[in-house]
Order: sequence, then structure tokens, then C-alpha cells
Amino acid sequence: MAEDVARLVEDLDLHHVIGVGHSMGGHTMLDCPVSGTGSQAATGDLVIYASGDTKAIARLKPMFAGYSRKTYDVGTFGNGSKMKYVANLLVAINNVATAEAMVLGMKAGLDPQVIFEMIQNGAGNSRVFELRAPMMVKNDYASDVTMKCSIWQKDMDVIGGYAKKLRVSTPLFSATRPVYHAAIKAGHGEEDTAAVCAVLEAKAKLDSAKELALAEIERAKGVAEANKIIGDSLKGNREYLQYLYIVGLEDGAKNGNKTIYVPTEGGMPVPTLSVEK
Repeated sequence: MAEDVARLVEDLDLHHVIGVGHSMGGHTMLDCPVSGTGSQAATGDLVIYASGDTKAIARLKPMFAGYSRKTYDVGTFGNGSKMKYVANLLVAINNVATAEAMVLGMKAGLDPQVIFEMIQNGAGNSRVFELRAPMMVKNDYASDVTMKCSIWQKDMDVIGGYAKKLRVSTPLFSATRPVYHAAIKAGHGEEDTAAVCAVLEAKAKLDSAKELALAEIERAKGVAEANKIIGDSLKGNREYLQYLYIVGLEDGAKNGNKTIYVPTEGGMPVPTLSVEK
């Protein structure tokens, strides 16, 4: 349905399409998408973006009031869907931003519930944060699904396509699309879109593992280089060779062995006999 309306809104001869609709049975065509989720509908917390015939919208306001807190008349037919695209663009960004903030806090060692409570009462709060962050705190994206990732993907495609048609750059919105794709690919298609938090958590763990591995590689390279420098500097060094020999004797003594040796003119002891106890 959303895709059908989107195609209608994008029709170059929109007024002609509406005229045909009016002539077929005398019906009045309205474009009235809602902003909100199923759980918000249950509490009458939706917002209606009504567009089309003003008188028809006015007559329907009592009906809209049964499941919404506000109905806006946004003018010409199609403006309702356009407003919905704008609102959902922000929802897409705020949802991923919420997940990103939660992951940052959790990686820093903060308690997820504390993060939620602090943000909820601060300047960074949003309706999306209040709706989705509790799921991220519980790491549960299947019990109370407000919008499935698989269904949301269709909205993302419609918004992205409409922005492209208008030649509007959407860098932040575009940056969220791979995250939603990753959520579906990871098996969260039937879960709430808050599952993007699980995707970012997994990525953070992977990045940490990669950083540790790279750090260990660099450490090993450093040790190898240091050993090479030391080895090169000690090649043929008489005192160093004596030191190694003495260490070897001490190690043998620790293992219970006795070594008999005779000093030479060069000062290097030469072992003549090794006797076990």
C-alpha cells in the first residue's frame, strides 16, 4: 500500500490521477499516513498527516481522534506521504543513533539501564530513544515488535528513492541503510528495528578483536626487530659468548649436573666432562 501511494505521489500528472479517482463512484480520495507504531495506536498516541480535500478531512477528524492524539491537515493530496517520508527519515537516523549511543556507553562499562535513564532525562532524548532503547537494555528484540526490520526495509527504499528523485543528498540516512541491511542479514528480519543495536554490538566486538590482533602483531614485530638488533650487535662478541656459556653451566647445575672444565689461554672454559648426580 505504501509503495502504491508513493508511486501516486510521484506521478507527474497527479491532478489528473485524482480527477479520475473522483469520477469513479464519486469517492473522495485522501492521503492520510500515520506517524507512530502499533503500540502507540493502542494508546491513541498516533499523529495523522492528512492531505487532500479539507472538508473531507474535517469530517473525518472525530474518527481519527479514536486512535490518534493529533490530526494535521497538511494541504494538497500527497503532502501527507511527503511528510511521512520526512518523519521516517528522522526515525531511521534516530534509531541507529540510539543504538550507537547505547553501544558506546556499554563498551565504556556503563550499565545499560543507567544509560537509558540518564539520556531519557537529558538533552539527547527522543521519542525513538524512549521507544527503542528499553529493548536494547534488555537485548530483546522479539517480545514487543513495533516495526519489523523486513517491513521497515520497504519504507527505507521508498524514502531513499524519493530523495533521489528530488536530488536531495541524505548522508546520514544513507549511512544507516547498511546497518539495517546487516540486521536482516544477521537474522533479525522478523524482529524490531531496535535490533540494529545487536549489529553494532557485534561490530564493536569484532573491531576490538581486530585491534588486539593488530596490536599483538605489532608487538611481535617489535620484539623480533629488537632481537635482530641485539643479535647483530653481539655477533662475535667475546664477553657475550662467555656469558652464554656461564648461563648454560648454571642451568645444568639447576638440573643436578656437574660440569668439569679446563680454562684455556683465551679465557674461554672448555668442558671436558659432564657428570650426572
